[in-house]
Amino acid sequence: MRRSLGLLPAGLPPSAASSSAPSPDAAAAKLQANVRGRRVRTRYLLQQLAFRVQAHYRLSGPAARLAEGDPTAQAQILQGAVKQLKGKLWKKARQLPQFHERTVWVDDLQLKYANRAGDTRSIDLAQVETMTVVRADRWEFALHTRSGREYVFRAGSKEAYAAWWEGLQQYHAMARAYYAS
Repeated sequence: MRRSLGLLPAGLPPSAASSSAPSPDAAAAKLQANVRGRRVRTRYLLQQLAFRVQAHYRLSGPAARLAEGDPTAQAQILQGAVKQLKGKLWKKARQLPQFHERTVWVDDLQLKYANRAGDTRSIDLAQVETMTVVRADRWEFALHTRSGREYVFRAGSKEAYAAWWEGLQQYHAMARAYYAS
C-alpha cells in the first residue's frame, strides 16, 4: 500500500526500502497535502461553474430587454440567477412523524443543516435522485437519495417554499451537471 501511495521507491522490496523510506510523519503530511489540494481544486471548479451559470442567466433574454427599458426584466433576472439559499426549515424526524426546526443552507453543492446542538449534517445534492412535493398545502417537499434515504422538509410560508423548491432544483441540476462531466 505504501508503494501505491508513492511513499516507497519503485523496484525495492518493502524490507529493503524501509531504511530509506520517509518517516510516518512525512507520509501523513504528504497525504494531507494531497487531500487539501483536491478540496481546493474542487471548490475552485464549483465556483467557476456557478459563475458560468450566473453569467448565462444574466446575459440571456431578460438582460437584453433590461437595456430596452423593460421594468419586469430585473425581476426575471433575479429569478433566473442561482440564489443563495439559507434559512429555517422544519425537517421530519426519521422514525417519528414530528418536524424539528433546522437552520438550512446550501454550500458547495451540498444541502447542510444544523440541529439544536449545533452539529452540522449534509446531503450531497449530486446523490439526490429525485425531488418530490409531499404536500403542497403544507409546503412540504422531499429529497430522495441514491442510498434510499428520504429527507422531508417543510417551509414556513408559501414564499419560502417556492424559493427553496426553485433554488434546490437549480442547485440539484448544477450538481448533476458538474459530476456528469
